[in-house]
Amino acid sequence: MADRATPPSPSHPAPKPLGPLLWIALYKMLKAVAMVVAGAIAFHMVHRDLAKAVLRAIEHVHIDPNGHFAERLLARVAHVHPGHLQLLGAGCFVYAAIYITEGVGLFYEKRWAEWLTAVQTSILIPWELVEFFRHPSIAKAVVLLLNVLVVAYLLWRIRDDDREEAKAAAREPNRAGE
Repeated sequence: MADRATPPSPSHPAPKPLGPLLWIALYKMLKAVAMVVAGAIAFHMVHRDLAKAVLRAIEHVHIDPNGHFAERLLARVAHVHPGHLQLLGAGCFVYAAIYITEGVGLFYEKRWAEWLTAVQTSILIPWELVEFFRHPSIAKAVVLLLNVLVVAYLLWRIRDDDREEAKAAAREPNRAGE
């Protein structure tokens, strides 16, 4: 029976803790859950009276239904067609699939997942900046900051791993001449 306290051998090094990578993976999985919920709501509302549902929600959170915010929201909802909701729902599920792929790949420390996450997240940053400056909010600032930190960390990690691999390759004897 093997002792769990036995130190790892050079052929089987101890796994290094995931650290920030685990937090990024969890962040991506949380975003996936949010996208699944949003997609399910969009599909649920396809054959419902969207304006009536929004009005009920406005009243439920005690917003004046005759106020500026409620009137603008209801005016926008009036132009939403079932096809729009279906497209929104499908888009949410596509993003959920991407976020799940990123989260699982990051959890298993896959280089492709680091690249996928860095590229996909960085593509959204300009849009998030525009939205933040158009309608600033604490929530938008937090999401924007988190996404910038995710991209910066992943790019640093990829570069650092590349350097480590290059050092390890340089230390190995040249077998081509043997």
